[in-house]
Amino acid sequence: MGLLPKVGFTPRARKDVRDLLRFVARQPWGRPSDRETELNAAIETIRRTPTARPVRRKVAASGIGLRCCYVRQFALTYAILDADARARCGRVSIRAVRHWRTRNVFLGVKETGEGEVSSPLSTHLPHQT
Repeated sequence: MGLLPKVGFTPRARKDVRDLLRFVARQPWGRPSDRETELNAAIETIRRTPTARPVRRKVAASGIGLRCCYVRQFALTYAILDADARARCGRVSIRAVRHWRTRNVFLGVKETGEGEVSSPLSTHLPHQT
């Protein structure tokens, strides 16, 4: 097996994760640490088989194909960015993390990746601040 792609989060995805985990924490049934574990497992699965899910939408401005992975109550919208000199194995860009009941989980995902923040591989989710 070759090198796995690195994972990055757009600013929007970082905010989505923070907001959703804070929401879960406020609920009497909430267990945000369990949701973090599930999200990290889903991201690791995406890294290992990034093309397993089909492209569902294209970002008009950049032509980037958006894919979606559902885990428990979340929908992770991501793109596979081509390998380049900096990342020979490519990158998985987490573009948004929404509640699965959101009518259109792709709505508003227009970012082209500028400002994307790489995440340490030991824990994929952006740090809670």
